[in-house]
Amino acid sequence: GLSMTFHNCTSFNNLVTFEENAICVFFDEFFSNCTNYNRPVTFPDSIYNNVSYSKTFINCRSFNQHVIIGNGANYLGSMFSNCVFFNQELFIPESVTSMEYMFSNCVSFNCPVHIPNNVTTCRSMMEYCRNYNQITTIPDSVNRIDLIFYGCKNLATITFDDDIQLDIIDNSAFNRCVGLTSICIPKDTNRIGTYVFVECTNLSNIHFGGTVEQWNALPKGNYWNQNIPATEVVCSDGVVKI
Repeated sequence: GLSMTFHNCTSFNNLVTFEENAICVFFDEFFSNCTNYNRPVTFPDSIYNNVSYSKTFINCRSFNQHVIIGNGANYLGSMFSNCVFFNQELFIPESVTSMEYMFSNCVSFNCPVHIPNNVTTCRSMMEYCRNYNQITTIPDSVNRIDLIFYGCKNLATITFDDDIQLDIIDNSAFNRCVGLTSICIPKDTNRIGTYVFVECTNLSNIHFGGTVEQWNALPKGNYWNQNIPATEVVCSDGVVKI
């Protein structure tokens, strides 16, 4: 693997290239803390589907260049965390299964994000991406979302695949998304956690894909709807006051 190859090289800013047939399954922290690095990067494809890009560019605070993620990528956790100027569209390979914290605190980021159909977890994926206002669809492979859009104050639209079965919408998933005006909660959601819509001060329309009976039976955490204007949930067969 090539983990931590340029870790803490704070002055480094040379172009890095890879051999076409390079076999590597770890690019973890490859450029981590390279605070002046700002060159385009093309990572090699792999014959494996378990290549890790954990924290590859974390804390690269000057970085804003095009990146090609190699086929075979699997884990993209915290790949661009704290890249405060990063604002480049990415093609994310279908082999990816985890995108947790991928763009956390990328405060300039506002490019469309496609979540592949193999992703099961995207905890804190866009946390504090305050400029992000793209339409994002959560695929049916995801079974849990928490802190996914925390602090995304410009987020206006979120959609879910029709067949999604969420174990839980948890822990401040949409906390402080002040641009969010409406949302449709999937019918096969098993639980709504704490602080999910706290301070969504423009969220006036909440729809639920299931029935009134299903909504009333759905466990809900403390303060899930604190400080939102919505006063009811529209279900498939009626309306429930909240």
